[in-house]
Amino acid sequence: MCIKRFASNFGRIAAVAFLFFNSVGCSTQAEQIDVPTVASDAPLSVFILGDWHSTEVQVESGYGTTDFQYKILFETESVVKFIVIYPEGDTEGYTFTYNFITQDSIYVDNKHLAGGETWYLEKRGEDLVVRRETSIGTTKIVLERIK
Repeated sequence: MCIKRFASNFGRIAAVAFLFFNSVGCSTQAEQIDVPTVASDAPLSVFILGDWHSTEVQVESGYGTTDFQYKILFETESVVKFIVIYPEGDTEGYTFTYNFITQDSIYVDNKHLAGGETWYLEKRGEDLVVRRETSIGTTKIVLERIK
């Protein structure tokens, strides 16, 4: 009698546990992100607007590291958020104003660096390439649009 009751209760608990884990368990489906499309002939000042994440970082000269990732959000045609993502997962973010100095370059008013920064921008298919020139070096960042 005791074994029969144990087996019955165990079966109920197993069924409830199965239903619970099945309903909240890990899904193998990747979350779909709607990436906005921008016309291929859009001017650079329009193309850059949005949320970008680095896929490649190269230090071309001076000081720097390729261990970091970057998230760059061009909020408006004059405000950019620059977020550094460290290997441990910590982040550090800055908000700067910018303005176009030529058709494909912007001056970023980074108060932390003497003379600010000049960013040379290039469309590469759907990606954006930013070459950051500062008083301490040059870094090239390839970015993929995420929003």
